[in-house]
Amino acid sequence: MYGINGKRVLREEILPNLAGYENSRPVRIGNAAYTQQQNDSLGYLMDVFYRYYYHFQGSLDEIESMWEIVKSIIKTVIADWRDPNQSIWEFRSKENHYVFSKVMCWVALDRAIKIAKILRIKHYENK
Repeated sequence: MYGINGKRVLREEILPNLAGYENSRPVRIGNAAYTQQQNDSLGYLMDVFYRYYYHFQGSLDEIESMWEIVKSIIKTVIADWRDPNQSIWEFRSKENHYVFSKVMCWVALDRAIKIAKILRIKHYENK
């Protein structure tokens, strides 16, 4: 996660003197989510990569660079999918096992397999 100005540390601060929509509290600025484990996020990312590979030819350098990223993401998914996390629910003080996170880890693996199949087809078409 990055801030709008490229910052990587997005400290969160509560503004006790302000009320939010319909007087909701607390009002926060910043974002503490950068410290959270959210296993679902890699599923979204892999789906984007899959759509790129599916719709665009790309140069050999682009394809190879992105494939390295895909492999790295999959290693992370394999290592982390069994672990509890905050998922999209972002409970601040507890992690849990969420079906949504498990499904999105499956999406990441599924899209990586589809990408590998696309790359194999493109490899043989270029020969």
